[in-house]
Amino acid sequence: MMRATFFAIGIFAVLTGLLLFQVDQVVLLRTPAGDGLGDRLASWRSDDSATVDPPDWLPYSLASTGMVTILYALALPKRGT
Repeated sequence: MMRATFFAIGIFAVLTGLLLFQVDQVVLLRTPAGDGLGDRLASWRSDDSATVDPPDWLPYSLASTGMVTILYALALPKRGT
């Protein structure tokens, strides 16, 4: 169970890091469903949109941390051994 959890977290981090290599900024649109994480990530403009500009080091950090986590998950002993 722990192997699968760490492996999934690592895959998510690697994929998010690889995605951030391709984007310069992310535009969030407010929905009428309510407030959420977007209110904490960016300041909203009058047209109900917000822009998140990730720093240049973030894709490298996420991809490398995800790869180390995947390697850790593969190095964990299997259950029963």
